[in-house]
Amino acid sequence: MRKRNFYFVWAIFFAFSLAPLQAGAISQPGTNNLQVNHPTCDRSLDGVYRLLDEMRAGMDAKAQDRAAAQAVKLVVASSKNGEVKTLYLRELMQFSKSKSQQKTILKELGKTRSYKALLYASSFLNHPEFKKTAAQTVSQVVLSRPDFLDEGTKPAVEKACALLSGSKAKTLRQLIDKQTRQNQVKSGFVSLFNGKDLTGWKGLVANPIKRLQMSSEELAAAQVKADEQAKKSWVVEDGVLVFTGKGDNLCTVRQYGDFEMLVDWKLHHGKEPDAGIYLRGTPQVQIWDTARVHVGAQVGSGGLYNNKVYESKPSKVADERVGEWNTFRIKMIGDRVTVWLNGELVVNNVVMENYWDRKQPIPSIEQIELQAHGSKVSYRDIYIREIPRKP
Repeated sequence: MRKRNFYFVWAIFFAFSLAPLQAGAISQPGTNNLQVNHPTCDRSLDGVYRLLDEMRAGMDAKAQDRAAAQAVKLVVASSKNGEVKTLYLRELMQFSKSKSQQKTILKELGKTRSYKALLYASSFLNHPEFKKTAAQTVSQVVLSRPDFLDEGTKPAVEKACALLSGSKAKTLRQLIDKQTRQNQVKSGFVSLFNGKDLTGWKGLVANPIKRLQMSSEELAAAQVKADEQAKKSWVVEDGVLVFTGKGDNLCTVRQYGDFEMLVDWKLHHGKEPDAGIYLRGTPQVQIWDTARVHVGAQVGSGGLYNNKVYESKPSKVADERVGEWNTFRIKMIGDRVTVWLNGELVVNNVVMENYWDRKQPIPSIEQIELQAHGSKVSYRDIYIREIPRKP
């Protein structure tokens, strides 16, 4: 009996002694998935995660506003970069019930120096109660990042300038005039998703090689069927483009050569969350649930997953946890791809291989696709800026 007790106590001691070695995995609320933390991961948003979980579970309006106010303070005080702070400040906007708290969030967005913060604040320039605060945010971002003044943002910056007065308006007007006079206002980003329906998008028909082999009649007939399926598989919910988990890729109607793309994405809890962005019809800039270590997902999102010769993995893990928004900036020139995930450079000018025929280079022009991989995924704020090719 004593011997058995000895072994029992020893087993308990041994199990606890291993616990620190397993500290890289923590359970997410409401799911059996494990969220794997990188050994050097930033834990400065842990308090924000807890507050978000509590608010999403439900609480009365006053308690929710207090929780949101505390979460905002934690986001602002965190060591995260401006891109990530923008994502969480936007998320907290929906939980903030008081106008004063919503104005505080808009003001804090001005400190992020984020292009997405500029776009988001611009959406409030017509709001009767928020327009002046939004104008200050737009001004603050643009004055800190003059390169954000482009053909796409210039109308909003002009509007913000008209709403401001005094030295702020004067300084902003001088910047607008200077950039315009020196022809430094470059082409802007164009929205690929209107937040209402699938305008500009179509269903997937085969792959680029097979499509070229189809007659125009065959392709048209197949496209009709693909579009019908896409309307069932991809839906718009509260201004967000959502893949339901069943169906095939969603594709841009237009084809693109060289470009720069911005897109926010969010994986949802469920069985094996997985997605990606096909560039010129070719897989893919990978989107992972980093807990899926059995398939190597612990390397993080943003890598060129299907590369065999050139680098396929991202240089670092920059993902936010499953259930939260992430943001990509993707630049493609020729066959080379650069990817920023949540403001962090994770792929630097790497050749993207042609998955469909590895003996051939990637198509010079093709559609962009949002991958369907059997799990729910959301997208929003999808923008593209075409880059003229040099002769």
